[in-house]
Amino acid sequence: MSPRTLILLTVIALCLAGVAGILLYCDYAETEATATAAAGQPLVPEFSFDKVHQIVLTSNHGKTLLSREKSGKWTVRERAGYPASDAAIGRFLSQLRDARVSEQLPCPKSRLGKLFLTVPTPPAVSDTSIQDVPQQFSDVPVAVELYDANCNAVIPRLICGKQEMPDNFGNPAVGMKGRYYYIEPEQGARSLAFISTEALNDLKIAPQNWIDKTFIAPKNILSLAYSPVPNTPEEPWTLQRPTPDTRFTYCEMKAGESIDSEYIDTTTYYFQSLHFNDVKLASEFKADSSKCAKLSIGTADSQFTLTLLQHEKEFVWVSVSPAVTSDSQPWVYRMPAYVLERLTKTESWLKRPLPANFNDTTFNIQRPKLDSGLKF
Repeated sequence: MSPRTLILLTVIALCLAGVAGILLYCDYAETEATATAAAGQPLVPEFSFDKVHQIVLTSNHGKTLLSREKSGKWTVRERAGYPASDAAIGRFLSQLRDARVSEQLPCPKSRLGKLFLTVPTPPAVSDTSIQDVPQQFSDVPVAVELYDANCNAVIPRLICGKQEMPDNFGNPAVGMKGRYYYIEPEQGARSLAFISTEALNDLKIAPQNWIDKTFIAPKNILSLAYSPVPNTPEEPWTLQRPTPDTRFTYCEMKAGESIDSEYIDTTTYYFQSLHFNDVKLASEFKADSSKCAKLSIGTADSQFTLTLLQHEKEFVWVSVSPAVTSDSQPWVYRMPAYVLERLTKTESWLKRPLPANFNDTTFNIQRPKLDSGLKF
């Protein structure tokens, strides 16, 4: 290569480097100006949630659709129209309305994937299917769509993207000020991403997070009756007391038996705040209720019967009579099993006499004597 050619190539390389530097500087300056101008602005401008009649939350794991009926009540489609929590929906819409942008930056389509701002694609399932969706997402895109009564979009589709988890002290990681958001631009408009430190960071997508968790709350329990599964070794039992300030008595008490009244009182206190974490239609279960265990709870002015339909790890699916909701649909509720097992397992509170041939000396463990060599 001749010296002249080498010099020419060097000059061209320097010119290209200079142009690239100028372009990077201009892009940086423009980004800084854009970010400064957007700081403090609403994430969703001119948003009024009074018009919202449908909320669609979509991720790669599934979809949840919340609908407001003509009566004003919200329902969860993925839970067969079970009543939704008005408080949870109101809190979500308020957060969306009050969210403010802390930073704005250009975001070409080639960068959307890195920030988890691509449109999610949920699994192909039927609209009425019951699906178990992970409780919370911090590393996958979540799309938020809002529609009015005529199915017109209230806001452009909002994508909730990458979120940096806080450190052990609760502070966001260095270089990340919150969560990335992306609002699909109109045709010909510039593609921008937003960072907000306060909006929807704890957004939950699973349908069970949106159902109304109002449940039975029997106060001042006066009677508890357990009917085990027919043709099993378990025996039925009944606990009763005349007034809420007296002790329960075990109606099937045999000679030498006694009950742990304090344990039972504590358990009945738990029953005043019974709760569930998911719901399904009764038609989802093939269990014959006549062949299931039942627990009846009686108070001074009400009577509830829980039918234990199916155990599932640490939970149990139960039906409740009378119905919890005002609609005509028969529902089944997923409850923590430990609350019911505190009573249904009589060995927890029923003290039986020891067998006549019981010899407590068999339980005396002879431990070897250890000589440490120390003299006192």
